[in-house]
Amino acid sequence: MQMCNCIISGAVVAALKRVRAKSFLGPLLAGVLVLLEGCFYGAKCVGLQDNESQGGMESMEVEGDLDGDKNIALAEDTDMSKVETQCQNVKPQEPNQAAQTDSSDSKAVHRRERGERADQEQVKQASHWDGGIQDFMMQQTMLRVKDPVKSLDFYTGILGMTLLQKFDFPSMRFSLYFLGYEDKKEIPVDVKERTAWTFSRRATIELTHNWGSETDDSQSYHNGNSDPRGFGHIGIAVPDVYAACKIFEEQGVTFVKKPDDGKMKGLAFIQDPDGYWIEILSPNTMMSITS
Repeated sequence: MQMCNCIISGAVVAALKRVRAKSFLGPLLAGVLVLLEGCFYGAKCVGLQDNESQGGMESMEVEGDLDGDKNIALAEDTDMSKVETQCQNVKPQEPNQAAQTDSSDSKAVHRRERGERADQEQVKQASHWDGGIQDFMMQQTMLRVKDPVKSLDFYTGILGMTLLQKFDFPSMRFSLYFLGYEDKKEIPVDVKERTAWTFSRRATIELTHNWGSETDDSQSYHNGNSDPRGFGHIGIAVPDVYAACKIFEEQGVTFVKKPDDGKMKGLAFIQDPDGYWIEILSPNTMMSITS
């Protein structure tokens, strides 16, 4: 018998039981006996059974005594698990690898569920205006321009937009030009109606001109595509990118990317007079470009 410092013979345990029953030292011997039984029990748990040795039959007898005397140990409020820790060489049971895997899977599920609940909460918070947000729309993008004459010629003459309305602010020395792809015939004549109509159009361009910038040689605007990067570009959808770019070339427009340049074929970028980038795309070819 090996692997436990607390190995004892069944005869010793049996003798101690008899002395405990007849002696005034019974209570003291009871604690010692339980300690010894615990050590023997720990040894038994790791499979230390040697039926071929001299103490084999005695061990079997002690096991029977342990089973019969279980109630006595419980009555003495002795925690057998604490006694087992006295056996220094009894190795703890290795954790079950499958259980560890199940635990990891369970944690992953809980994390995913927490993430889904967080996403749902964000959607709930974002839609707290139920009944009103369906009427929201993208109405305008503002670009500051140096020379309104050049900019208006580009956006109306080359890109084909319509000047919807102009607003002057003499006290603050700037003007606003709203442009979009609208039919001129639909523009209201009445100023009040025209203003409401202008600000109800979708995806308009607002050009802001600060008076005097057109004659200031030191004045220029950052297009956002060089450090420090920020604003990127606006996008114009056309039926045929190649046909549109042929017109742009004839008009002397500056290209950032021609349709066949780079890996994204059929997509172009041009610049307006202030250097802002404009993407030229065709809705019918975007599937092949983005897939």
